[in-house]
Amino acid sequence: MPDGLPYSRVRPMSNDKTDYLEAQTLDRIFANQAPDAAVDGVYVALWASTPTNAPDETNEITGGSYSPVQVTASGWSVNSTAGPREYVNDSVIDFGVLDSGSDITIEGVVLYDGADTSTANALYFDDDFSSTTVSAGNKFELGAGNVTISED
Repeated sequence: MPDGLPYSRVRPMSNDKTDYLEAQTLDRIFANQAPDAAVDGVYVALWASTPTNAPDETNEITGGSYSPVQVTASGWSVNSTAGPREYVNDSVIDFGVLDSGSDITIEGVVLYDGADTSTANALYFDDDFSSTTVSAGNKFELGAGNVTISED
């Protein structure tokens, strides 16, 4: 166990692009418009309710040492090039101790283009998974190879 603390892991998988990302993709293909300024990789954030199709910082997990985690482009590998194309994270995404005072229930993950998960940054993908409760003072992480993003 990392840092001697209990921790939890889940295996999210998403092919649920947001309206924003769908529009960026279509504009690039059909209108020859460059997408919004690119960042290196994405920021992964945890959601306290089933993720939605738009930024909503009120549903982001807070407390403890938690913050969204940047996974740079070099932190993803192509898992499958056959339909659908899949990318998978290469290393553990460690969110640290979520809260030392109370249990927290996580419903899903979201991928943003920046660390500010309010409406200031675009939401790319969202995915819900079986509700996971992290006990007070415990770590939460997504294991290497456990976050899969696909394009269907």
